[in-house]
Amino acid sequence: MSSCVVDASVVARWFLGEETDALVQRALTLLVEYRSGRLNLHAPELLFVEVPNVFWKQVRFAGLLPADANKAVAQLLAYEFVLHSHASLAGDSFELALAHRISVYDAAYVTLAKRGSVPFWTLDQKLARAVSGTVDVRIPEVTSSAAP
Repeated sequence: MSSCVVDASVVARWFLGEETDALVQRALTLLVEYRSGRLNLHAPELLFVEVPNVFWKQVRFAGLLPADANKAVAQLLAYEFVLHSHASLAGDSFELALAHRISVYDAAYVTLAKRGSVPFWTLDQKLARAVSGTVDVRIPEVTSSAAP
């Protein structure tokens, strides 16, 4: 089984958007790998706050029903991520954020990938460009699809 760090831009797309959307399709390729048992997902604890915040924004500004958002949060929490504490990542994340002019939130994912020498998966092209020389940054390709 291989491991990777996956950020909120990927995970949120497991739940939001149309299956015909290229970003959704790309994100779902990682979900397929995880569900098949071929991929171990790592993330900072932040993921379980950051993704529900995306759902909240969709309820507040885009018409997502609160019941649907609650269901998505429950599904998210059912996935088995290897979570890493903020305290263990904070110092290095801050330094990386300063060095690459990215947020400390984003740097936490990158720090985790760097420490584990594992790929960092994101759909955030700007972030990918900013840290491309620091870690193995990957943007998923469309190979198959699945529903959350």
